[in-house]
Amino acid sequence: MLLSLRAGAYFNLNPMASEIWQMLAEPCRVGQILASLSDGHDVDAQTVARDVTPFLQTLVNHRLARVIDPRKKP
Repeated sequence: MLLSLRAGAYFNLNPMASEIWQMLAEPCRVGQILASLSDGHDVDAQTVARDVTPFLQTLVNHRLARVIDPRKKP
């Protein structure tokens, strides 16, 4: 379970979502997440992208994750 003070809500994460959340502990590319999940769960890349992209967008929408432009320095 994940608590967002900004969103004022709890988010219950299934095992796959928890795995993604752990990957996001360090900045990483979406492609890295998708490839890792595809390889680790023996699922084709297209299916992983279709299923995971909306979850990643939800994290961004609730400000639990953010997109960083790799061309800009922090």
